[in-house]
Amino acid sequence: MATNPDPLQVSFQSSLDGKHYTNQVHYRQNLGDSFPYVLATIGTAMGGAMTTTWSTTLGPLLADAVSLDKIVLTEFDTVVLNPPIPPAPLGTPQIMIPHMFTQFEYTGGLPIFGVVEQDYLPAFNSYRARKISLFPGRKGKGHNNFSGVPEPNTLGNLLGSTVFTDWQTNANALLNGTISFTVSGVNYNFTPVVFSIQTARIANIPGSSAGLYASAVQTVVANQLVGTMRRRKRKTV
Repeated sequence: MATNPDPLQVSFQSSLDGKHYTNQVHYRQNLGDSFPYVLATIGTAMGGAMTTTWSTTLGPLLADAVSLDKIVLTEFDTVVLNPPIPPAPLGTPQIMIPHMFTQFEYTGGLPIFGVVEQDYLPAFNSYRARKISLFPGRKGKGHNNFSGVPEPNTLGNLLGSTVFTDWQTNANALLNGTISFTVSGVNYNFTPVVFSIQTARIANIPGSSAGLYASAVQTVVANQLVGTMRRRKRKTV
């Protein structure tokens, strides 16, 4: 096996006003790598690379009250289809069964704070970006929201034009960038993916967590509209 087929989940755990928030991004090891990763071996290097990515892409856009407290790496070791196809007839309902997983917590050099020394909007207002893959429908998409938007960066319910331009660039760098590092002379490269158990069911790869991979992210669409409450349904009573 040249690479490790197991998905790797990166969880950014941050805090704002004493409340804690988690943002998740998922990766797979590039097929061209010469050696499979072992989380215990690469955890420190991967955590350091993700910390740098967070500080260079999000830090310049967030209020200084936001802190990055921890990065948690989670490897989902085994996922099976039940019943498998074959021998189950085509069309048989399937259930994805995740088994053991391994975690690595990275706190080296943390916390890292946002850098904009201004008042900020309430936490339910956020920078928002969508990840798009080649898979159709909602199963091939994902989104991330990042709280701590400084008030001077907005005009009404929109990001200012300059900040929005920066957010478009930084969202792609954060959510669609390859992560590369070297451990003991071995080069490791990870590509962002849209992580979807539903997509794994479409893949029909029995007994292999490789089926959890959706297509690599094709594009990241940043939103200029600030806030995550805009899609709430109206109350009917």
